Amino acid sequence: MATAGLALAADIFFGFKAPIPLFHPIKILGNVSGLAMLVGCIMVIIRRLKTQNRIGTSTYSDWILVLFILGVALTGLLTETMRLVATPFIAYNTYYIHLMLIFFLLWYAPYSKLAHMFYRTLASVYLQMIHREKKKIIFNNVLFITFYIKL
Repeated sequence: MATAGLALAADIFFGFKAPIPLFHPIKILGNVSGLAMLVGCIMVIIRRLKTQNRIGTSTYSDWILVLFILGVALTGLLTETMRLVATPFIAYNTYYIHLMLIFFLLWYAPYSKLAHMFYRTLASVYLQMIHREKKKIIFNNVLFITFYIKL
């Protein structure tokens, strides 16, 4: 999403035309981000499978998020590859699947573990708006300690 926002801003301010050249900084950022998503999802899947006996099995809601993010990364990189190889039929169909997976993630986010990202941000903004910085500091410290204990 950040890459799309940067591409839009670069188009507004610098006015380049699509497709973005392969060695443009925004394209490089997008490709590196896609590879990082792919590697991260694979690492999460391997870790969950290794710790399955010790921690317990993951539920459907745990796996669906990771698998759909993996699907977004795979279809995004595959779309880019098919565009570079000049196979438009496969590229367009893969891009369609990519957009459907992104739509699913955006639709599913408020009902998944991704919701914490939005709700915590709103809680921090609210605490700052009502001038309760002390409570915000406690809130952030408890969150950090909870995250640190889980590692």
